[in-house]
Amino acid sequence: MVVSAAVVLVAGAAGYALADPLLALALALVYGVASWLTIGYSDALPDTDDWQVAKWNSAWLVPAIFAGNAAMNNTFDVPLGLGISQMLLIYGAAWVGYFVAVAQLTEAKRVGSDSDAVVDGKKT
Repeated sequence: MVVSAAVVLVAGAAGYALADPLLALALALVYGVASWLTIGYSDALPDTDDWQVAKWNSAWLVPAIFAGNAAMNNTFDVPLGLGISQMLLIYGAAWVGYFVAVAQLTEAKRVGSDSDAVVDGKKT
């Protein structure tokens, strides 16, 4: 909880310094939730070097990098501080999305959800 609170403060301060209070609030909220989910569910991630498993641990990052870098593009004539804040917001939202999926699958497994999972086109 202390780590999440520290992340909220740092993200909010960065957003305020770089752009505006509303963006600071959004950054604080997104990174607070992201850190809380990461602390709570990082043990659910597989600890393996197998590419077939490990690729999903970083697959969320590629679209976030492209979207975040688009926010920094000079074509849109976005001020530097606002562009950095938007980039951080996009990265944080992707991070939250990834760990929401991890949390959902972890909790479904914990409660013994009777929904069928589909792996390689076959129900398990």
